[in-house]
Amino acid sequence: MNSEFEFAETKPPLSAMGHVVESIGIDTDTQGKCRVCSGRITDRYMIRIDSRVYHEGCVRCCVCDAQLQEKCYEKEGQLYCSAHYFKDCSPYRCSGCKLGISPTDMVYKLKTGMVFHVDCHACIRCGRRLAPGEQILVDEIAQTVACMQHFYNAILGCSVL
Repeated sequence: MNSEFEFAETKPPLSAMGHVVESIGIDTDTQGKCRVCSGRITDRYMIRIDSRVYHEGCVRCCVCDAQLQEKCYEKEGQLYCSAHYFKDCSPYRCSGCKLGISPTDMVYKLKTGMVFHVDCHACIRCGRRLAPGEQILVDEIAQTVACMQHFYNAILGCSVL
């Protein structure tokens, strides 16, 4: 889920309202507690992502610990930077490296539906990167590709010039 930061200015509660709230036993902590450190948020600004609030400094990627500035991604309560969200959580996976594919990645998409990062579109036998339009052998079960030279060597027992 892509969440834009919402900066909310914190304001002290109205004193009359505070007395009413205290008298009926409702939590008077209108500032909220940071989801990461559980500390009370008394700063001028806090960050709200969905229904949870955070100190600005506590909004960090759960993988690389980078402070998230403009954009963050959330999955199952964990916050991610863009790079790690797509690497770890993307529903689209490279058939070569099995890592996630981000919207900005250059890829090869085969007619079979298999998708490869440009650097991962390589022969499973020799590792040579395969060119667009090059004739290749596709193994849909193993999710691999091979150049025709290795196809002929392995399957037919002969070599192609």
